[in-house]
Amino acid sequence: MTLQNAPYQPESLNIPKYAFIGTLRKQEKEEAAARLLTICKEADQWIGVKWRELANQMAFEVEMSEKANNINWENFTLRSQYNSELSQWIKKNLYSLGIYSFFATKPAEPEYKKELEWEVPFSQVTTLGAYGLENVIRGFHMLIEEGYVEKTREGDDDIFLPTVKLLDAVSKFAKA
Repeated sequence: MTLQNAPYQPESLNIPKYAFIGTLRKQEKEEAAARLLTICKEADQWIGVKWRELANQMAFEVEMSEKANNINWENFTLRSQYNSELSQWIKKNLYSLGIYSFFATKPAEPEYKKELEWEVPFSQVTTLGAYGLENVIRGFHMLIEEGYVEKTREGDDDIFLPTVKLLDAVSKFAKA
């Protein structure tokens, strides 16, 4: 399922990842539209995108965001503990005029966990979690109601296709 006779080709629009700030007047609609158009741009044509594909993408982003947050928190905890131990060691050295360093070794800097090589996108889904997912779903409903997206059913999955109205609205913002 593709959009025929589109006034713009995917490569002619600069589609930022998950944000068309100020184009559709609602964050929910803007992120939903950006997600849909990002997938179309990657496919290099205006295609219908299955809801299951969008849901899997968002679930993956939430999972990776949580992993990144856990790693950052663990590294922060290690850094805080190390800084506290180092501060105590320095104070004891100062109070003893350096004699303490002969009896106690300087605390070793801990091994930090390696950060993920995946860049967490800034989106409602990664910053707001379940509430962000709800916002994106609401955004798709708004896009459908206002005629920006066409929804069809194929088997047990919904398919979303951008309309010319959506392309016109974002083209003012996203001209490459």
